[in-house]
Amino acid sequence: MYPEDLLKILRQNIKPQWKTAFRTAFCTGLLIHLYRLTNHLLTWDSVYNFHSDQNAIHLGRCFLTLSCGIGSYYDLQWINGLLSLLYLSLTAVCLTEIFSLRSKTAIFFLSALTVSFPVVASTFAYMYTADGYFLAQLFVTLAVVLTLYNRKGFLPGMLLIALAYGSYQAYISYAAMLILVWSILQLMEERPVRALLPMWGRFL
Repeated sequence: MYPEDLLKILRQNIKPQWKTAFRTAFCTGLLIHLYRLTNHLLTWDSVYNFHSDQNAIHLGRCFLTLSCGIGSYYDLQWINGLLSLLYLSLTAVCLTEIFSLRSKTAIFFLSALTVSFPVVASTFAYMYTADGYFLAQLFVTLAVVLTLYNRKGFLPGMLLIALAYGSYQAYISYAAMLILVWSILQLMEERPVRALLPMWGRFL
């Protein structure tokens, strides 16, 4: 298969709402965090971590050095910042699938919130490790998507959750929140509990 054929297949399978989510998240994130991306703002932590391999196994983050190693071990705001926006934009795409969003307005607000939430903004202050944390967030969200839409998706989902947990443990609660919100929405649509039990079993 030629590369142009692969790109053609990818284009045909990319949903319009995915494009909307990705573009909104990336462009909004770029505008919101532009000041941080164009200025080297030091904190006491970033001075200490101007260069760090993020080997934080003593904190239970045994995979953080790998997730941060994709970008840079240096505090380089453009490299780590653009990677962070890429991961957040892909997370927004996953969220549109989890919540089955079709409205452009809903997708816009969800994507904009994904890149502007206060916790996200504070993570951008620690640029040397932000890309690793946001990759972990993407892994967790993707794990929920795979579990939702594939009968055996919980198997790769388990691997993704493990990688995310080994990068930043807090994203376990993020996964639980996504599952709970999805479950509440299903119950509000009057889906019978019996129909949801197999899905909850996969999530568990």
